[in-house]
Amino acid sequence: MLLPARNQKDAEEIPESARRQLDLHWIARVDEAEALALTPLANQAPETDVASDA
Repeated sequence: MLLPARNQKDAEEIPESARRQLDLHWIARVDEAEALALTPLANQAPETDVASDA
């Protein structure tokens, strides 16, 4: 989850159980969001081709 760096001070308002389940990225600039959004996830399952042979 991409969140504004200026709001990081409020992170303690997010319940600990939720924070453990989230991958929080505190960003200050748009280029940081772009870099994170375009980086492949290491544990992401590969896409499957859903085209049919019909």
